[in-house]
Amino acid sequence: MRLFNNSCLYSLGLALACTGISSCAPSNHGETSIPEAMTDKGTVPVKQLYLNSQAFSFAATPNLGGRALHFSVPGKPNLLLIDNAVATRPSPTPTADGQHIDYHGHIVWLGPQSQWWTHQNLNPKRRDDGARWPPDPWLVWNENETLTSSPTEIALQGASSPLSGISLNKTFTVIDDGSKLLLTAQARNNNDHSVANNLWFNTRVTTDAVIYTPAPAHNSVRFNTPQSPHQPPAFLKLNNVLKISRAIALGEDSEELHLDSADILDAEKSKGRLKSRREKLFIQANEGWIAAFIKGQLLLIEFEPIEASRIHPEHTLIEIYYAFGSSDSSEIIELEVHGPLSHYATGESIGFYETWQALAYTGIDSDAARLSFLEAALKASNSTR
Repeated sequence: MRLFNNSCLYSLGLALACTGISSCAPSNHGETSIPEAMTDKGTVPVKQLYLNSQAFSFAATPNLGGRALHFSVPGKPNLLLIDNAVATRPSPTPTADGQHIDYHGHIVWLGPQSQWWTHQNLNPKRRDDGARWPPDPWLVWNENETLTSSPTEIALQGASSPLSGISLNKTFTVIDDGSKLLLTAQARNNNDHSVANNLWFNTRVTTDAVIYTPAPAHNSVRFNTPQSPHQPPAFLKLNNVLKISRAIALGEDSEELHLDSADILDAEKSKGRLKSRREKLFIQANEGWIAAFIKGQLLLIEFEPIEASRIHPEHTLIEIYYAFGSSDSSEIIELEVHGPLSHYATGESIGFYETWQALAYTGIDSDAARLSFLEAALKASNSTR
């Protein structure tokens, strides 16, 4: 098994994400409220905007920072993790000192995280403490203006944040004859001075997902917390691929791998088990994709493989955060991708993009079967780039 040596550069290129969102009259196509089952009486449901494709189902909302809420094979369960707060607290008011509400789904942040509260005067304590949480409330909660809502494209325009002086515009576009979703984001600097940021795509999925990422060329992954030699491994390295799952992280994985021993590195199982585990993996991969097998489907996320020298040193191209069995917060897996760190002047913008596919997976529950399916999907996707 050769996984994976193919290049993940796109012919469409990063320039596609930087072409801008044209102003146009908003349409009401596909605009509705969330299903009644998701709401409580007395709440104001969020709007949903839909795209039409035979290959996938997709919904986003201009509320809550302009957020993707649903992506799946048509008729299949949602691949995205959505918190009940979408129904119960659909109209938050951004403030510089309030509690964070995380609605999950797919959202865009600004990097680097260490500077979220550094250059502002709305909350001096968070600034002086070097706070790394929460993200800019105006960027993740404010309602966006719907510029376009057609069967093939949704374009959302965010207002400028009084905290960061940045506004985010997003588009969701059906491409490649309907087989893929293109997600682009632009950050515009509305300050009276230059800033340095990167766009940070964060896609939340449920903890039953089996995740695969490219292994870093230097065969190392760093963590946000110290690693104990007595706990289970955080991941398995299978040939040129990292596998991440709840069963691995908690020491529950007893799967027969069905791979030649030469293809399995660092795959020893821990004898102990954990009740909970929460940490982040930092992976500087040289290929641009993340694969998540969930509920009989493959969520395949692809992006430009940015070199480490172009990414802020506190981040990496791919970051996987997980909270398994956590008692003080929701269980979650976050699939995070960082664009290049860019300096941009007043009135200038930076951009980044991902493409998504949702593919039905009916193979057996083994790494060999899943990786064979993934390799075929990446090969087919490469032919369209």
